[in-house]
Amino acid sequence: MYREERSNMVKMQVLLYPAVNIAGRETEFFHGMNPEKYHCSKKHEKVIKTMFSMMSGMMGGQAGSNMLEEVYLQGRLEKEHIYASPLLDDMHDLPPTLLLFGEHDFLVFEDFAYARTLQKAGTALKMVVYREPALPIRLAWAPG
Repeated sequence: MYREERSNMVKMQVLLYPAVNIAGRETEFFHGMNPEKYHCSKKHEKVIKTMFSMMSGMMGGQAGSNMLEEVYLQGRLEKEHIYASPLLDDMHDLPPTLLLFGEHDFLVFEDFAYARTLQKAGTALKMVVYREPALPIRLAWAPG
């Protein structure tokens, strides 16, 4: 939207634990969720591998159904659209970006890929990776 409107009103985008590849497609820097490439301490290894296994199934792995697509898009937008999967965009002419996510988040692989793609496009980037096993930020959700 930022580029299409050409208003130049957006000075920065802040992405907090984002899902940036609902389509789950491979890109230059994203090659799927691979827990074997995930480095964690022995203390957290069992929990992390269980989480990745569970989330892989929910993300279209063995289950064939993509939880993020169903929850976020609800049939209103194609999962390959760049608003749903911005990692699939070439990311030209985007505002500076603040990207925050956790090293133990199941979306960590796509978030790192998003950061690398932003850098390749020449977008100013500040990245914060939380190094705790659980989400350090508690977001309140109130049913509407």
